[in-house]
Amino acid sequence: MQEKKHFFYGWVIVFLCSVVILIHYGIGYNILTAFNIPICESTGITRQEYAVMYTLMSIGQIAASLQAAKIIKRIGLMNFIRAGSILFILTTLFSCFVRTPLMLWLVGLIYGPTFISGGFFALSIIIANWFKEKRGTATGIVFMSSGLGSVFMLPLANTWIESFGWQKAKLMFTMISLVLIPVVFFLLKEKPEDMGLKAYGADSVQTKAPAEEDLWGYERKDLYRLPGAWLFLLFIIGTNFTTSTGNTMMPYLRDLGYSSAFATRVQSLNMLSLAIGRISAGFLSDKFSVRKSGGVCVLLSPLMIIGAMLCRDHSWGIPVLIVGYGIAMAVNSVFVTLLTGKIFGRKNFSSVYGLFSSVGALMGASSPLIYGRIFAQTGSYYPAYTLYLGIVICGVIAFFAASAITKPKKD
Repeated sequence: MQEKKHFFYGWVIVFLCSVVILIHYGIGYNILTAFNIPICESTGITRQEYAVMYTLMSIGQIAASLQAAKIIKRIGLMNFIRAGSILFILTTLFSCFVRTPLMLWLVGLIYGPTFISGGFFALSIIIANWFKEKRGTATGIVFMSSGLGSVFMLPLANTWIESFGWQKAKLMFTMISLVLIPVVFFLLKEKPEDMGLKAYGADSVQTKAPAEEDLWGYERKDLYRLPGAWLFLLFIIGTNFTTSTGNTMMPYLRDLGYSSAFATRVQSLNMLSLAIGRISAGFLSDKFSVRKSGGVCVLLSPLMIIGAMLCRDHSWGIPVLIVGYGIAMAVNSVFVTLLTGKIFGRKNFSSVYGLFSSVGALMGASSPLIYGRIFAQTGSYYPAYTLYLGIVICGVIAFFAASAITKPKKD
């Protein structure tokens, strides 16, 4: 197998995909929590209005997810990624000048589609093209980069905000995002065939049966009458609520009396835990199986919210939160992607995954509205966490039910 004897360029593709997702999620999503209080204090935007931005992000993601497969078919995957990257850079630049809730909401609405073109949806297709074997490991490496980058970006954001103000800090991150241009226009390749290469493990799958889920797949129209699909959707909704909990971590810790520096350190450790969780998820999926490793992590995913709730009265809630953060974020990215292909097949993956992510995001879009409203009424995020914990637990139960009753489609 030539690609195993020599360095395989697919690992360069993994690195490039990591850069793309690091910038999109690191700058466009994960560090936004550091800008919450500074923007609200300087512009008069309320925290409830700031939370609406996350809802509009979800709405933008929904619209892009539903149309992504059609757009890719019409203009091609790489042009889809390139257009999204340009839009991301321009939106980040525009965010430097936010003064009103309407401007902030416009940023959120436009950011949403860029998380589809430069996030898990598009990049998972590229990884699947380049890797027949080690697909879980490659996926985990790419997805971990959003958290790993934020380990450095969050303290950097906090330092720049304190030293130069939030607007100049945003401008500096805009300059960083320009690295997307050479990556997506010149270096990143959709398929190994574009470079005269074969996918990693392509020779071995010719001598043994390919992965079972690669041979079949439910179509989008099948899902509406499939009980397991509805249960799996409930599980995805739960993962969206864990993500929303992460959005409030820094202001929540500051409301508990912790300093801005301490809250930043905790959130940086959360991002490090996220990175470790995602790379571990990919490795465990290859080492054992997607169903087994994914099932264990899904079962433990409520630990994140439990840890956040414990922080109110117990200092040892902090390490529980950090460990749980890594597990929950591995579930809502690596495992959701891999489990979708495992349970519902990869033959029509982009269409099926697009539907799940869009409808899940639609329900998850209510989460920022809920916690924003609850904070406005109570002055605390804690009651929202209690509600979210119940939703996540229901999602865990739904996942195991969906996994048990959904059988491979017989063509």
